[in-house]
Amino acid sequence: MSIAEAIAQALADADPPPPNESTTCEWIIYPLLLAAGYQRREIVSRIADQNSQFPDYTLLPETPHTWFLEAKAWTSALDERHAQQAINYANQNGRRWVVLTNGAEWRLYDNRVQGTAARKLATCVPLADSAEFRGLLDALSRASVTSGGLAAYADEVRVSAALRAQFVDANSDAVRVVWTALRQVDGLAEVPRPVVACCLAGLVAAPPAPAARAPEPETIRPASSDDTGSAPAPDEGYPLDYLRREAAASVTGSRPSAILIPGAEPAEVNTWAQVAMTVIEWLAARRNLPPLPFGSPRARQTYFLNTKPSHAAGPMRTPRAVTWNGTTLYVELNRSALDILARLCDLCVQVGADPGAIRVTLRPELPIPPPQ
Repeated sequence: MSIAEAIAQALADADPPPPNESTTCEWIIYPLLLAAGYQRREIVSRIADQNSQFPDYTLLPETPHTWFLEAKAWTSALDERHAQQAINYANQNGRRWVVLTNGAEWRLYDNRVQGTAARKLATCVPLADSAEFRGLLDALSRASVTSGGLAAYADEVRVSAALRAQFVDANSDAVRVVWTALRQVDGLAEVPRPVVACCLAGLVAAPPAPAARAPEPETIRPASSDDTGSAPAPDEGYPLDYLRREAAASVTGSRPSAILIPGAEPAEVNTWAQVAMTVIEWLAARRNLPPLPFGSPRARQTYFLNTKPSHAAGPMRTPRAVTWNGTTLYVELNRSALDILARLCDLCVQVGADPGAIRVTLRPELPIPPPQ
């Protein structure tokens, strides 16, 4: 079974969710490890290490490439205690890599980084984000681990996280350097620094273009939902998932004007944060939310949705509250428009909602040609 097929099968087997930790291992985690190229005898379960500890999985045991995986139940929210338990295996056995997962969320830790578990966290990826998760599983594959590919992947995601942290802050050193250079370009002598930050953040947050599809930056062409092939008129809005996939150039720097959610009247919105809260409140009122905290792979160490106003790396910068089943949840909205779109689509997919059924109308500050 290929990695793509194994991911699809894992998502199918997660609906309904596995009832406990051992079933999560059997249905979700172990099949994914096999798809990543490991032979059965290279995956050892619950064997004592040299300090009489029992990692859930030891991969490539008794080789220079040994790494550990600590598993939790699908319904368990991963926390600092779980992370430290996993990292202890690497500490006690002189190894570098550890994965902590409940099947739905996968965290990669690099034990060569000094400090707390939050500092060692290289990336956090939800299984529901198939494209992002495939990148992680490729990096964790047998061929990648034994050839140094996992280290290269960790460097890449750390650089991406560091750049994004710089680019969302208009006063950061990185934005200042780029802004200074751009002011020498014809027509940009007076460009505001926040505009530069917004564009840079969009470049980092934008998901990769789909394979075998030529980019279309000048024109938004939402997919048709009927048999005639005709695209919806612009005043009907653009599907949420389409804006994420195809319209990066138009979304960056634009503002929404209205949102249409199935079963509800169109609602006026002025910011992408309002779009996010409208969708989350709709999901909270009608569906079960995913295991929390709900991570953000683009931000690497931050949560989009959590039961407390904090991240693995510290407090949320601008949390917004929403009530779900009598519990207050917190949403981190200090993100670019593209990052918000990506997290909303991931959230919808994980709870079984169709992001394509949610439509957003954009304001005309940046001209967007009508669908052809």
